[in-house]
Amino acid sequence: MKIARAVFYVEALGNFIAACMLFFTPGTFVSQFVNQSVPPLPLELFRWYGVLLYVFVYVMLRALAQPNENTLAVIVEGFLLGDLIQLVGCYLFVSAGGTWTPALVGFTAATIILAGVRTYWLWASR
Repeated sequence: MKIARAVFYVEALGNFIAACMLFFTPGTFVSQFVNQSVPPLPLELFRWYGVLLYVFVYVMLRALAQPNENTLAVIVEGFLLGDLIQLVGCYLFVSAGGTWTPALVGFTAATIILAGVRTYWLWASR
């Protein structure tokens, strides 16, 4: 269980770094996934995604700090659902013509690993 909690802290750090990139340099972040330039206005939508990631980091860190794990369980369940939807989104992205860049491969692998850790933690914590 401690390893799973450590993974959640590492995820929060990764999400914070991604949020900073998305908020301050969305073009740099997007360029890891596509090999074409994105016009400035659509990049602003990625900046908004960065804002959501800041909230996700805050919520996860607050839940991890609580002595009662009931709040964390709800957060982990929601993030697990997000992992599954994220994988569908990845499939749709590639089906629409996206390519398997190193960032997309890493992102997909991280999502699968996180889904496994979340499933383990939820199963073990009940």
